[in-house]
Amino acid sequence: MTIFLKSLLFALSLSAIIGPTSMFCIQKTLSHGLRRGLIIGLASALIQAIYAIIASLGIGFLAEIFTRYQIYIKIFGGLFLIYFGFMMFKKASRTISCAQISESSPCGDFLTTIGVSIINPIIILMFFSFFTGLAISEVSYLQTMLVASGIFIGSMTWWICFSFLLSLVRTKFSVLWISRINKLSGIIISLMGLWNIIKIFVQ
Repeated sequence: MTIFLKSLLFALSLSAIIGPTSMFCIQKTLSHGLRRGLIIGLASALIQAIYAIIASLGIGFLAEIFTRYQIYIKIFGGLFLIYFGFMMFKKASRTISCAQISESSPCGDFLTTIGVSIINPIIILMFFSFFTGLAISEVSYLQTMLVASGIFIGSMTWWICFSFLLSLVRTKFSVLWISRINKLSGIIISLMGLWNIIKIFVQ
């Protein structure tokens, strides 16, 4: 199996994991439509491709840094997710009107997704595991580009399919049900952040 195909399949499996970005995509696609889901997917795919490039060019150095500061990274990431989930819940708790539904900008959602993806410790750990599993002592620039391309295409493929399916069922939900789903998404994201912190002290 080529390194490109391995990267593509890895990105598909990684993106399919239900995490903060998935919950955010569900909330925004149901509230705003397919275009918003694709924007979130694009941001996530770009970050994963950038992670792939960085990890392939300096995995040993990055692994050492992450190992040294992983507790602080996980705590910061957990606190960020708790806050992010709380803000989602708070916005969804308001009486929804057309004006409130459109208050979130595509650019804001793009940047928010980048922030959520960057500090997600699960993504970082998965990338380290992936490159360790490739067992390549020295990665060439061509291999780096193949990995990054595979990661981006695989991730984007998932988000296109996921957002499209969400957009198909979007019309089946009333505004009230979308509000409830948004609340649930916020709660789940906050719980994910809390669990990331709890795991540090129970391991």
